[in-house]
Amino acid sequence: METRGSITGGTKANHRIFSSEIEAKRSNLRTGCILIAILLLAGCAKQGYPPGGPEDVTGPRIVASHPQSESVQVPTDVRPWIRLNEYPARSSVEDAIFISPEPDEGFEIKIRGKRIQVRFKEELPENSTVVVTFGSGIQDIHGNQMPESFVMAFSTGDKIDKSGISGYLKGMKNPASTWIWAYPLESAEEPDPREDKAPYATQPDPEGKFRLAFLPTAEYRIFAVEDSRKNRIWDSDREAIAFPPWDVLSAELDVPEINLMMATYDLQPPNLRGAQALHRQAVRFSFDEPVKTTDLEIEATNQDGRRLDIVDAY
Repeated sequence: METRGSITGGTKANHRIFSSEIEAKRSNLRTGCILIAILLLAGCAKQGYPPGGPEDVTGPRIVASHPQSESVQVPTDVRPWIRLNEYPARSSVEDAIFISPEPDEGFEIKIRGKRIQVRFKEELPENSTVVVTFGSGIQDIHGNQMPESFVMAFSTGDKIDKSGISGYLKGMKNPASTWIWAYPLESAEEPDPREDKAPYATQPDPEGKFRLAFLPTAEYRIFAVEDSRKNRIWDSDREAIAFPPWDVLSAELDVPEINLMMATYDLQPPNLRGAQALHRQAVRFSFDEPVKTTDLEIEATNQDGRRLDIVDAY
C-alpha cells in the first residue's frame, strides 16, 4: 500500500513538473512567434509603398481631344473637348481656359468624368479661326498641375490663320498664372491691360518660352501679366507685368521673337493717413507707403488764410 501510494504520489509530482515544462515551452514558443511576427512586420515596413500606393505627384496629361488642332470647316456649333488621364479638380478648370477671340456671349464648361468640354452660348462666326487654350492651371484632384498648356486651333472656314509671335519671358514666379496677351492695333484707342481684356492670349512654358500662334496678320501690342487674381486684367497694385518697347507685327514665316522681363510697377499715388502737430512749427504727416520728400509739394495756411512758408520737409 505504501509502495502504491508512493508510486501514485510520484506520478502526480512528475506530471506537475512535466506540465510546467510544457507550459514554459509553450510560453517560449508564443514569445518566439511574437518576435518572428514583429520582425516580419518590421521587414515589411522597410519595403515597398503603403497599401494606398505611391503618392501622386504627376500632373494630368491630355490623352484625347476634339476637334483635332488645325482642323478646317469645323461646324459653328462645335463643342471642343479634351480628355485627361485622370480626374480634374473642378475648381481649377474654369479660370484656366481661354478662348481667342473671346465669344461675345461667353461660354461654359462642362466636366464629366475625365472629360472637359467647352460649350459656346452662341454659334461661332463663319470663316473664322478660333483658338482654345487649356491652361497649365488645370489640376488633378491631388493638386498637381498640367506640365504645360494645350492649344487647340480650328477654323469654321476653309483656311486657318497661321501668323505668330514668339519669345522668352524671364522673371516669372508662377507659370500657371502667367499669360501673354496680344491686342491688335485696329483702332485709334490705346489698349489698356488694366481695363481691356486681350482678345488673344497664350501661356509660357516652365522655361519661359512662349508662342502666340494662329493669329491674323496684324500689328499687336504685347503684355505679359502675372494674373494672380484670374480676372483677365492687370491689377497694377500687386501683379507683375512685362512689355516690349515697341509694337510687334505678326508673321507666318519669319516669326518675330521678343524678350520680356517681368517687373512690378507702382502706379498708385501715396495716400495720406493722418497728420499730427508736434509743436507750433512742426507737423508730422503719415502716408501708406514711403515717399520722397524731394517730390512733395506742400502748402500751408493759417486760420486767416495767410500762406505760411515751409522751411524744410524730411
